[in-house]
Amino acid sequence: MIAHTTRVHPLAATLARVTATNTYLSTQYGEPTEADWYRPAALYTASSAALAAQIAKAHERLRTTTPIVVAGSLLQGYQWPLIHAAVACYLADRRVPEVQPDDVWLHHKHGAEHADEIDALALTSTRFYTLPDDPDAATPTRRSCPTGSPAQRPARYDRRSLRPAVALLCAELGCKERALWLFVADGLAGTMAWLLQEQQPALSLAQLDVELAGLVRVPNSPLYTTQIGLFTLTYREQLHVQYDRATCCYWYKTADANGDCCTTCPKRPTAERDALLLKDIAEQYKARLQGEAVAHGNAHMHERPMTRGTRSPVRTVRVSRCEPPAGWNAVFQS
Repeated sequence: MIAHTTRVHPLAATLARVTATNTYLSTQYGEPTEADWYRPAALYTASSAALAAQIAKAHERLRTTTPIVVAGSLLQGYQWPLIHAAVACYLADRRVPEVQPDDVWLHHKHGAEHADEIDALALTSTRFYTLPDDPDAATPTRRSCPTGSPAQRPARYDRRSLRPAVALLCAELGCKERALWLFVADGLAGTMAWLLQEQQPALSLAQLDVELAGLVRVPNSPLYTTQIGLFTLTYREQLHVQYDRATCCYWYKTADANGDCCTTCPKRPTAERDALLLKDIAEQYKARLQGEAVAHGNAHMHERPMTRGTRSPVRTVRVSRCEPPAGWNAVFQS
């Protein structure tokens, strides 16, 4: 008897590879059957009671009714798993999944304190987008993209998928679409720069900038901005790449912020921002040394340069990422 094996869909294989190396978001292929999952298609529709409930919860959580603050929080909480999945799949196999609202399920963390946080994503569409030379070119639901600036593809499909949410939040809350599209641009560029450095640490600053340009400097795109970029800081002979955001997340307007803003907020003076980032880098460095000391059973290990023997500065393997203040759904605040 000949044994027949079920062929794994190419996108399912890609998502499995992404999940195996990703500690930030669990991704799966196929419709989930467990509780605590919901479809954004039911949320981002006109006269949606679910959306009205989320807006009311955001008013209570953020203790403000300022339209851009509430819309920004809701959009960033929704967009980050879609952006993360699209960029991670693209970098893993040069495949971009379909992330339309009808093709996505999102999972909320357990516990009341995490009720608005998403920790898992399920994709149900068989469609995916690839380069012409994809090894699974024969898959019927595969869509070939023209060769060119490859980084445009995650941006193209993510902005199409996020357009209903952007339009509806603006209609419901009375804010401008341009402000929300800058949140999307920040999310895409920040995720691309961060994951690229984790996976390809040998990339130069110029190569990273080319990838970002393909995302957010495409003419006639709603994501177009020249404000996003990269800059570097040096600590103990090591060059740390930082991400320059396009827009403020407006956390400072909420009651919990007490007027303070994020470390990398565009409103913060450059010298002050750099000093805070260097302080954070130094704390991370010391924490790493302490961890190494414990791991080697030597609590009295002396500090030593991370780049011993390296005369010229070297780049870190990732864009530094500052954690957002507690209760804020902004994701990539770097």
